[in-house]
Amino acid sequence: MLKAMLTIRFRSDMDADVAAEYWRTVHRDLVLATPGMVAYAQNRRMEQVGGPVSWDGIVQLSFEDERAFREALASEHWASVIADAENFVDVESIEMAVVAEQVHR
Repeated sequence: MLKAMLTIRFRSDMDADVAAEYWRTVHRDLVLATPGMVAYAQNRRMEQVGGPVSWDGIVQLSFEDERAFREALASEHWASVIADAENFVDVESIEMAVVAEQVHR
């Protein structure tokens, strides 16, 4: 499994609750239709702790493997996901990284 995380910032000309609702509904459905995707998680910032942060949300994308991840990001479908993100996100603010997850319990 390959996991990527992105930080997003809502458009400044849009009410944050309206942007979050669009993200939670319309955009979610488009992302979930991405071939090779295993899971999609949205994490909306509700409260800043210990100082300001530069993002409104963190996205977790999980893919079957690296090949599926690379193919998804190169696809026309992913281009439509990014185009749709412009409806509620400052796309220039998006930062993405592939991560190695270690869960400790």
